[in-house]
Amino acid sequence: MTVGQTPELPTDELWIATVDGTARPRKLTTGSAPRWTSDSAWIYFLSDRLDNGTSQLQRIRPVGGDVEALTA
Repeated sequence: MTVGQTPELPTDELWIATVDGTARPRKLTTGSAPRWTSDSAWIYFLSDRLDNGTSQLQRIRPVGGDVEALTA
């Protein structure tokens, strides 16, 4: 690694796709360990977007929009 360069960190991406394939898959956000709520209103996942190296619980609606941080 060269001094002053930011190291490449692996990222996981959350994508959503229709079951019947009528629409192209689309990227929702970056994160890992996604879990749907029982009513399908939210997807909860882990991400270190707020503090690099420290995973926090986040959520996003399947239709997209802003990610909400739930832990700090």
